[in-house]
Amino acid sequence: MNYTKSKDPLVVYIGRIKAYKRLDHLIRSFKIVKDEIKNPKLVVAGKGDQKPLKKLSIELGIESSVKFYDEVSEEEKLRLLHQAWVFVTPSMKEGWGITVIESNACGTPAIAYNVPGLRDSVKYNYNGILVEDGNESSLADTIVMVLRDNSLRDNLSRNALEWSKQFSWDKSAEKFMEVIDLWI
Repeated sequence: MNYTKSKDPLVVYIGRIKAYKRLDHLIRSFKIVKDEIKNPKLVVAGKGDQKPLKKLSIELGIESSVKFYDEVSEEEKLRLLHQAWVFVTPSMKEGWGITVIESNACGTPAIAYNVPGLRDSVKYNYNGILVEDGNESSLADTIVMVLRDNSLRDNLSRNALEWSKQFSWDKSAEKFMEVIDLWI
């Protein structure tokens, strides 16, 4: 499949919809983005209770620029991640941040809070940008910066692809077997 970036600035989050993911931070930050950038779109996709997020987008008057999907197919996930200009995850913690690597594999840089797990999958200013934990204003400013700066975004996108190439299930299995062999 041949995907291209969307014509208009597209911010995407794909993952579980849980309170600790702090997607309300993304919605409130996107209100600022919408005030600064011409015609941006936000997609939030994932399994979980989206009602509070939908309500918040209505309260902020940005509902026409935010699209919510329930759990999406692998094909739809790939399409969205390829079309996205940036992937944003404001989670308070992650075990690793596999969604960052998935977005990177689609040539899409990530913006995340500087928290355990995400600071491991996002190399600052390489495949994405880390933002002070919980700072919604900084999150919005960083999204605006990446959407506006084509050169920065292109550089992050190229690096994101390179970064993602070092991760695979085969490599993970090899490393796991190396650890097992040490104990046997």
